[in-house]
Amino acid sequence: NGSIIYCNQWGLEFTGRRLEQLTGDRWASLVRPDHRDRVYQAWKTATTQVSDYEIEAPYRRADGVYRWLYTRALPVRDDNGKIAYWIGIALDISDRKITEANLRENEARFFLVQQATRSGVWDWDVVANCAYVSEEYCALMGFDLATKTVSYEEWASRIHPEDRALATEKVAQAIAQNEAYLDEYRILHPGEVCWIRSSGQVYYDETGQPVRMIGLLQDVSGRKEAEIALRESEHRYRTLFETMDQGFCVCEMLFDEKGEPIDYRFLEVNPAFEQMTGLVGATGKTARELVPNLEAFWFETYGRVALT
Repeated sequence: NGSIIYCNQWGLEFTGRRLEQLTGDRWASLVRPDHRDRVYQAWKTATTQVSDYEIEAPYRRADGVYRWLYTRALPVRDDNGKIAYWIGIALDISDRKITEANLRENEARFFLVQQATRSGVWDWDVVANCAYVSEEYCALMGFDLATKTVSYEEWASRIHPEDRALATEKVAQAIAQNEAYLDEYRILHPGEVCWIRSSGQVYYDETGQPVRMIGLLQDVSGRKEAEIALRESEHRYRTLFETMDQGFCVCEMLFDEKGEPIDYRFLEVNPAFEQMTGLVGATGKTARELVPNLEAFWFETYGRVALT
């Protein structure tokens, strides 16, 4: 029903709410109003298609300040193939968003000047198929630093074969639809692959024909590598969790008003755990629900471990 059944301390402190206050879709009230429809639609699509959920949106922090979060969640199925629950992460990417906003503002200013002086600059004469490029552009794209002009074909030849078709398609789309050009693709350098963020603006003559396109490049290899590493880490964790021979579970200790451990709830269990214990479908249930006569020894022991 959309309830959050587990949230680490960072998430609780960020939202300023207790876990029981995040039941149903109450968490959605934290999304900035102008982004809620988009978040709802993304969530609906993910649950309908049983696909990964991934989105960037601003959420209200406990102090009332909105911060941008990158959220990614993976569906976990039950024995019948239905979604039992989702496990995900949320990363604060506000600083990156501020940087991107500043970059867009700088790019807008750049489009107004006649001669670009910033690094990684290109100025493409569409009719003559000749792009005037800066020295920094050449360094990023792997051209000789003395190179002054580059053709469209020479630019495309430096793009990774797997990215080339989409990269050229986006250029054509920007020209055809008279929209800002923005893309990220890989560049082949000797011995390494670099990620490039390229942005630009198309200019037309009085008849509406494209005559010029100017823009800039930025090396975003660090960010892209971090994103790829994060996805691979999630995949490795999920693969290990599902296939390991050892039984594994994540439990939440429950205490009474005196601070004494009285029960624990299973937040996540792997197939090996279910096979070893016979506790099938334990996720979300407490130990007392599953084993009513369970000895107090287990609560005391697990509680001591959790507290110390």
